[in-house]
Amino acid sequence: MTPSSFRIRQADLTDAAALAGVHVRAWREAYTGRMPQELLDGLSVPDRTASWQRILQSEAESDALWRSWLAEDDDRRVVGFVSIGPSRDDDADTTEHTELYALYVLSDAYGTGVGQALLDVTSALSRPTSLWVLDDNPRAQAFYRRNGFAFDGAEKVEERAGASLRELRMIRDVR
Repeated sequence: MTPSSFRIRQADLTDAAALAGVHVRAWREAYTGRMPQELLDGLSVPDRTASWQRILQSEAESDALWRSWLAEDDDRRVVGFVSIGPSRDDDADTTEHTELYALYVLSDAYGTGVGQALLDVTSALSRPTSLWVLDDNPRAQAFYRRNGFAFDGAEKVEERAGASLRELRMIRDVR
Protein backbone atom coordinates (compact mmCIF):
# COMPACT_ATOMS: atom_id res chain seq x y z
CA MET A 1 0.00 0.00 0.00
CA THR A 2 1.38 3.39 -0.96
CA PRO A 3 0.80 6.55 1.06
CA SER A 4 -1.92 7.86 -1.24
CA SER A 5 -3.77 4.62 -1.96
CA PHE A 6 -6.47 4.80 0.68
CA ARG A 7 -9.65 6.70 1.35
CA ILE A 8 -11.36 7.77 4.56
CA ARG A 9 -15.11 7.55 5.03
CA GLN A 10 -17.59 7.50 7.87
CA ALA A 11 -18.37 3.99 9.06
CA ASP A 12 -21.90 2.60 8.94
CA LEU A 13 -23.66 -0.55 10.14
CA THR A 14 -22.49 -2.58 7.15
CA ASP A 15 -18.88 -2.08 8.31
CA ALA A 16 -19.21 -3.80 11.71
CA ALA A 17 -17.51 -7.08 10.75
CA ALA A 18 -14.65 -5.37 8.90
CA LEU A 19 -14.05 -3.01 11.83
CA ALA A 20 -14.09 -5.97 14.22
CA GLY A 21 -11.47 -7.79 12.17
CA VAL A 22 -9.19 -4.76 12.13
CA HIS A 23 -9.79 -4.14 15.83
CA VAL A 24 -8.76 -7.68 16.84
CA ARG A 25 -5.78 -7.86 14.47
CA ALA A 26 -4.53 -4.37 15.38
CA TRP A 27 -4.71 -5.16 19.10
CA ARG A 28 -2.68 -8.32 18.58
CA GLU A 29 -0.13 -6.44 16.47
CA ALA A 30 0.17 -3.42 18.77
CA TYR A 31 -0.13 -5.02 22.19
CA THR A 32 1.74 -8.34 21.99
CA GLY A 33 4.26 -8.10 24.81
CA ARG A 34 2.38 -5.15 26.35
CA MET A 35 -0.80 -6.95 27.41
CA PRO A 36 -1.31 -10.48 28.68
CA GLN A 37 -1.21 -12.94 25.78
CA GLU A 38 -4.25 -14.66 27.29
CA LEU A 39 -6.23 -11.46 26.76
CA LEU A 40 -5.06 -11.08 23.15
CA ASP A 41 -5.68 -14.75 22.35
CA GLY A 42 -9.19 -14.41 23.77
CA LEU A 43 -10.20 -11.60 21.42
CA SER A 44 -13.04 -12.67 19.19
CA VAL A 45 -14.07 -11.18 15.85
CA PRO A 46 -17.71 -12.31 16.35
CA ASP A 47 -17.83 -10.67 19.80
CA ARG A 48 -16.19 -7.50 18.44
CA THR A 49 -18.64 -7.51 15.51
CA ALA A 50 -21.56 -7.49 17.95
CA SER A 51 -19.91 -4.61 19.84
CA TRP A 52 -19.36 -2.65 16.63
CA GLN A 53 -22.96 -3.24 15.58
CA ARG A 54 -24.10 -1.67 18.88
CA ILE A 55 -21.64 1.21 18.53
CA LEU A 56 -22.57 2.01 14.94
CA GLN A 57 -26.30 1.73 15.67
CA SER A 58 -25.90 4.14 18.59
CA GLU A 59 -23.94 6.54 16.39
CA ALA A 60 -26.69 6.44 13.75
CA GLU A 61 -29.35 7.22 16.37
CA SER A 62 -27.42 9.80 18.38
CA ASP A 63 -27.40 13.56 18.10
CA ALA A 64 -24.24 13.62 20.20
CA LEU A 65 -20.83 13.92 18.63
CA TRP A 66 -20.12 10.20 18.48
CA ARG A 67 -18.65 9.02 15.19
CA SER A 68 -16.35 6.44 13.64
CA TRP A 69 -14.43 6.65 10.38
CA LEU A 70 -12.47 3.98 8.56
CA ALA A 71 -9.67 3.84 6.04
CA GLU A 72 -9.94 1.57 3.01
CA ASP A 73 -7.18 0.60 0.62
CA ASP A 74 -7.61 0.42 -3.16
CA ASP A 75 -9.19 -3.04 -2.80
CA ARG A 76 -11.77 -1.64 -0.32
CA ARG A 77 -10.09 -3.56 2.51
CA VAL A 78 -10.41 -1.76 5.84
CA VAL A 79 -6.90 -1.01 7.16
CA GLY A 80 -7.68 1.30 10.07
CA PHE A 81 -10.33 3.20 11.99
CA VAL A 82 -10.89 5.99 14.45
CA SER A 83 -13.76 6.45 16.89
CA ILE A 84 -14.61 9.55 18.95
CA GLY A 85 -17.36 10.79 21.22
CA PRO A 86 -18.10 12.81 24.31
CA SER A 87 -15.45 12.47 27.00
CA ARG A 88 -16.07 9.74 29.56
CA ASP A 89 -13.76 11.39 32.10
CA ASP A 90 -15.36 12.66 35.31
CA ASP A 91 -13.44 15.94 35.15
CA ALA A 92 -14.41 16.85 31.56
CA ASP A 93 -17.17 19.10 30.25
CA THR A 94 -18.86 16.62 27.91
CA THR A 95 -20.56 19.39 25.96
CA GLU A 96 -17.21 20.89 24.97
CA HIS A 97 -14.72 18.05 25.22
CA THR A 98 -14.22 15.11 22.83
CA GLU A 99 -12.51 11.83 23.64
CA LEU A 100 -10.62 9.81 21.06
CA TYR A 101 -11.88 6.35 22.01
CA ALA A 102 -9.76 4.40 19.55
CA LEU A 103 -7.41 4.83 16.61
CA TYR A 104 -5.98 1.64 15.16
CA VAL A 105 -4.13 0.91 11.93
CA LEU A 106 -2.96 -2.49 10.70
CA SER A 107 0.82 -2.85 10.81
CA ASP A 108 1.09 -3.34 7.05
CA ALA A 109 -0.35 0.19 6.68
CA TYR A 110 2.13 1.80 9.10
CA GLY A 111 3.97 4.70 7.50
CA THR A 112 1.40 5.24 4.74
CA GLY A 113 -0.35 8.22 6.33
CA VAL A 114 -3.50 6.30 7.24
CA GLY A 115 -3.21 7.03 10.96
CA GLN A 116 -2.58 10.70 10.29
CA ALA A 117 -5.54 10.93 7.90
CA LEU A 118 -7.82 9.28 10.45
CA LEU A 119 -6.70 11.65 13.21
CA ASP A 120 -7.08 14.62 10.86
CA VAL A 121 -10.77 13.77 10.36
CA THR A 122 -11.30 14.21 14.09
CA SER A 123 -9.13 17.35 14.20
CA ALA A 124 -11.58 19.09 11.89
CA LEU A 125 -14.01 19.16 14.81
CA SER A 126 -11.87 21.83 16.52
CA ARG A 127 -12.69 20.75 20.06
CA PRO A 128 -10.45 19.97 23.02
CA THR A 129 -9.73 16.24 22.79
CA SER A 130 -8.38 13.68 25.23
CA LEU A 131 -7.25 10.10 24.87
CA TRP A 132 -5.80 7.32 27.01
CA VAL A 133 -2.60 5.56 25.94
CA LEU A 134 -0.66 2.70 27.51
CA ASP A 135 2.35 3.96 29.43
CA ASP A 136 4.65 1.56 27.55
CA ASN A 137 3.47 2.39 24.01
CA PRO A 138 6.11 4.87 22.82
CA ARG A 139 5.06 4.63 19.15
CA ALA A 140 1.51 5.82 19.91
CA GLN A 141 2.72 8.45 22.38
CA ALA A 142 5.13 9.93 19.83
CA PHE A 143 2.40 10.01 17.17
CA TYR A 144 0.04 11.90 19.46
CA ARG A 145 2.77 14.31 20.64
CA ARG A 146 3.52 15.16 16.98
CA ASN A 147 -0.15 16.05 16.69
CA GLY A 148 -0.28 18.47 19.60
CA PHE A 149 -1.31 16.15 22.44
CA ALA A 150 0.48 16.40 25.78
CA PHE A 151 0.32 14.41 28.99
CA ASP A 152 -1.81 16.15 31.61
CA GLY A 153 -0.74 14.04 34.61
CA ALA A 154 -3.88 11.90 34.85
CA GLU A 155 -3.40 8.17 34.92
CA LYS A 156 -5.41 5.05 35.61
CA VAL A 157 -4.68 1.38 36.11
CA GLU A 158 -6.96 -1.29 34.68
CA GLU A 159 -6.80 -4.93 35.66
CA ARG A 160 -7.06 -7.22 32.63
CA ALA A 161 -6.38 -10.94 32.55
CA GLY A 162 -4.46 -10.71 35.82
CA ALA A 163 -2.21 -7.85 34.72
CA SER A 164 -2.22 -4.21 35.74
CA LEU A 165 -2.22 -1.95 32.69
CA ARG A 166 -1.23 1.66 33.33
CA GLU A 167 -2.73 4.26 31.00
CA LEU A 168 -1.83 7.94 30.76
CA ARG A 169 -4.13 10.69 29.57
CA MET A 170 -3.09 13.04 26.78
CA ILE A 171 -4.96 16.24 25.92
CA ARG A 172 -4.97 18.53 22.91
CA ASP A 173 -6.60 21.88 23.52
CA VAL A 174 -7.46 23.69 20.30
CA ARG A 175 -8.36 27.04 21.84
